Amino acid sequence: GIDNLLTLIEKFASRHLVDMHLLIPYNDSGVLSFLYDNATVGDLEYREKGIEVRVLLPTEMVARYKIYALGDD
Repeated sequence: GIDNLLTLIEKFASRHLVDMHLLIPYNDSGVLSFLYDNATVGDLEYREKGIEVRVLLPTEMVARYKIYALGDD
């Protein structure tokens, strides 16, 4: 039933989405707009050095955003 479907969706998502913690410099803030359009944006805070954001990214997008990754995961 529904519980089985939800379990399958959760398993699929866990294999195809990666949770990342990013710090995007203000001069690259266009990246945030792209993330809103193409990923799941969670917590967001404006810091002195840039925009700190938690996102769920499709696995094929991870390499593109590793340059912004914070090392606390």
